[in-house]
Amino acid sequence: MKKNFKWLIVVGSILLAGCTNQIQNVQKEVDLVSSEKEEIVVSLNTIQNKEMEIQGDFDESLLTDAELKNFQDESALVFENVESREEEVQKLKKVLEEVQTDVEDLNAFEEESLPLEQISSLTQTIEEINKIMDAYISTYENQLSEEKVVFQSLGEEEADFDTLYNGVDSLNEMSDQNLESLRPLADLFNQFDEQVNQLSESLTEETEK
Repeated sequence: MKKNFKWLIVVGSILLAGCTNQIQNVQKEVDLVSSEKEEIVVSLNTIQNKEMEIQGDFDESLLTDAELKNFQDESALVFENVESREEEVQKLKKVLEEVQTDVEDLNAFEEESLPLEQISSLTQTIEEINKIMDAYISTYENQLSEEKVVFQSLGEEEADFDTLYNGVDSLNEMSDQNLESLRPLADLFNQFDEQVNQLSESLTEETEK
């Protein structure tokens, strides 16, 4: 009889260890997506800050070359601005790929002792964020390409005030539309943070049982 009790204790210990490992793995994934969410925020802020600098870069580009040859050969400061934002977009693409992998890993957890509903709610929020970001990246890459076209056109011999006015007007419209597409992210990021905190608390409670 004692042997049976020892056997049950061993089995119980194994099951408990397995459950603890699952909890730790979930928390690890949650920590990863939290870190990646912060990377997304940093890149988005960097892109917006660089956009705000474009007017100053444009004015300096005009002052350094009255003939605007620097627009034609892409040595004007505005092209550096565009390139820096292209780099941030590439960072966003890489981070979103990592986030999608983490979402798949989170959705793969099936242990009934885990807070599966909370995990599911979190991954749904992340997927909403990813959907918005994927659409934004696509349209923002178009904006960056159009910026290059407009800036290059300013260096052409036939360029005049209308070239500048129409080009800048078109870019401002694209920029406003892209910025508007990001508006839902504020609420989604807040929702994400709340869900992460709640899930982490639930995981801690499970660990302490």
